[in-house]
Amino acid sequence: MSEPGRTKSATLFQTRPRLPLAKATALSGAVVLGASLSPAAVAYVGPGAGLGALGILLAILAAILMALVGLVLWPVRMIAHRRKLKARAAAEPDGVTEMATEDDNPEENAPASARKDTGKS
Repeated sequence: MSEPGRTKSATLFQTRPRLPLAKATALSGAVVLGASLSPAAVAYVGPGAGLGALGILLAILAAILMALVGLVLWPVRMIAHRRKLKARAAAEPDGVTEMATEDDNPEENAPASARKDTGKS
């Protein structure tokens, strides 16, 4: 059954010999050449498939455009934010900032469901 000197597991897990590089290159070249020389396919694309393909194309273009806009605007927003913080720090004496005045009367700023009903309209 098995050759002398080989174990049973070695014969079970043998791999097939690999395709030489020259043959693989020639085979892939023949496939590419055959695909490039074939005549153009004449086929009808219905409105559903055509509009679906157009929608996908527009979605991909919009995603690329939004990514580019985000890449351009993000540094601009960071620079504007830093300038705003520097201007605010320069306007405040000794770097002390005032607290917002909206916390002075918490009932006015609470959501309608949390407010106490005072009977006033």
